[in-house]
Amino acid sequence: MAYGLVELNGAQIDMLGPAHETSSRSAEVPGFVRMLRVLRERWLVVLICPLITVAIAVVYVERQQKEYTAVAKIKFSTNSLPSQVAGVASNQTIDPEGEKATNVELVTTPPVAALVVKSLRLKLTAEEVLGQVSASDPQSDSIVDISVTDSDPAQAAAIANAFATQYVSYSESQNLGQLVKGEQLITQQTEKLPTTDTVDRANLRALYQKLLLLQSVQTGNAQVVSNAAV
Repeated sequence: MAYGLVELNGAQIDMLGPAHETSSRSAEVPGFVRMLRVLRERWLVVLICPLITVAIAVVYVERQQKEYTAVAKIKFSTNSLPSQVAGVASNQTIDPEGEKATNVELVTTPPVAALVVKSLRLKLTAEEVLGQVSASDPQSDSIVDISVTDSDPAQAAAIANAFATQYVSYSESQNLGQLVKGEQLITQQTEKLPTTDTVDRANLRALYQKLLLLQSVQTGNAQVVSNAAV
């Protein structure tokens, strides 16, 4: 049967048939209704997609390694006792802020990290340990926070405390090393003097004795004020 427009007695009659009527109604269906049809036909896909996304996020979070941060504190100070023993005035800091910044950097130097690795017998290199540690002076009051982040809270605390104690020991050994070098220099100078030069020999001998006194009272420029806890 053919469909189309047929003119009958001057009037056009729509003979397109049911297919034309159906397509016309489909074009007139609102978008919201079409969306409901899609949701009804594909409800399983719509439901599964969010569930898969949530499941992937949960697995990702669970597989992420937890990290813990431990903080030890050391305080920098000036030991005036060596100056008193030497009979000289204490050194006055010209740039306090610059000295504080330097102190913060000194705590996390490779030599200190190497001492930490050795003392704790870590299966890490000094460079790897330095990647876990940071030093800061948050209150700008000469108290430096040594923060260590690790997946093991006990190890984080142990490394932080080791950095604090090893820096204090390292600082003291450096100061003592300077005094020992001074003593060696005085000894060399004394040996070069003629035996008849009693005045210079006496002066060098007095200076040598003073260095020995300084060595007995010399300490580092910092002390531990707070240990990290697990």
